[in-house]
Amino acid sequence: MKSKDISRTKKNLPINLSDTEQNTILDTIYDGGIPHIVIKDTLKISLMSFYKYLDLNPKFKEEFLKAQEVGIKTLVEKMLAIFQSDTTEMSNEELLFLREKQNWLKFV
Repeated sequence: MKSKDISRTKKNLPINLSDTEQNTILDTIYDGGIPHIVIKDTLKISLMSFYKYLDLNPKFKEEFLKAQEVGIKTLVEKMLAIFQSDTTEMSNEELLFLREKQNWLKFV
């Protein structure tokens, strides 16, 4: 679904995000998703434009940063659920991928 609420008549003008678009981004982050996919593919704006928008909207920036913090916790919980599941019948590729996720989680 393509968003039509973003108004950008010239490249130098700031973007405007509707409440629905802001909530979509925040919900994605809270769910442990990847916000840049929503920002680039759904909202059709660049990450640079989005971060400029954050700088111009401190209230939303605060909500965004809080959502990122909760999103990381959500990712950790998802990874813990994977590690606690019965994985006796995993292929070599799945096991390797799980180890890579584990290393990434250690990094985070």
